[in-house]
Amino acid sequence: MSEIRRLVTTTATIISLSTITFSILEPHQIISPFDGLYFSVITLTTVGFGDKYPSSPLGKVFTMMLSILGLGIFQALVDVVGQWRDRYLVPILRSKDKPVRDVGFTLITLILFGSLLFSIAEGWSIQDSAYFSLVTATTVGYGDMVPESPTGKIAAIIYALLSLAPMAYVVGEVKDFLLSGTSTEKAKEE
Repeated sequence: MSEIRRLVTTTATIISLSTITFSILEPHQIISPFDGLYFSVITLTTVGFGDKYPSSPLGKVFTMMLSILGLGIFQALVDVVGQWRDRYLVPILRSKDKPVRDVGFTLITLILFGSLLFSIAEGWSIQDSAYFSLVTATTVGYGDMVPESPTGKIAAIIYALLSLAPMAYVVGEVKDFLLSGTSTEKAKEE
């Protein structure tokens, strides 16, 4: 549990500091602390919708560093969620052979939550909200749809942060599935 606490504390500190830093480095793009928070979270989670972006040389360098930190945080989250799964979830389910059901449930829950959240916050259709939810949770962030309203941006901040752990679980399970039965896996068993 201390790893999770450290990860949350580190992430919150990075978000706070980057919110202030972006407000200073990018006064034409980041016109309020709220814009700084939104841009920091969307960058740190590596979603990058494209509606906010750095324009100054220092802002670009800072964005590159924040993106790398975001990838490190995501990898740490994948590791922590995997350890949590092995320690707590697997003994309850008594089998590691049910990831398809668990991954399906996780993805459906994540998409349903996001669909409801963004259809209310932005007034989008359920289909568009589901699409946006998955594009955000997977950190693809095409930029073809972006939240416009303050409520939608708050929803995006919350969803981007809350979707990291469930998506880390899904990514871990997909990785395990793709690597199972490979020569590397067989070599480990021998």
